[in-house]
Amino acid sequence: MVICALEGGKVRFLGAGAVPSHGWQKGKIADQTAVADSIRAALRDAEAAAQVSAESVVVGMGGYTVRGANGRGIIELGHLRTVE
Repeated sequence: MVICALEGGKVRFLGAGAVPSHGWQKGKIADQTAVADSIRAALRDAEAAAQVSAESVVVGMGGYTVRGANGRGIIELGHLRTVE
């Protein structure tokens, strides 16, 4: 996971976090909680490296088994905040 800032029309890298990925089996999500825990851990590492708190996120996944829908909501990421 990387954290960047948009400054003057340019993207500036602030920090990154990497953790082992859990909850996947043969390219499919087998344990949604384990996948979410991996994402939260990477976010904590990236925020610590960047010395900032993420205000918004962009998530990307690919593959022939992935289907998506746009949505807005709130997810608990250690402390309550809105993710748009």
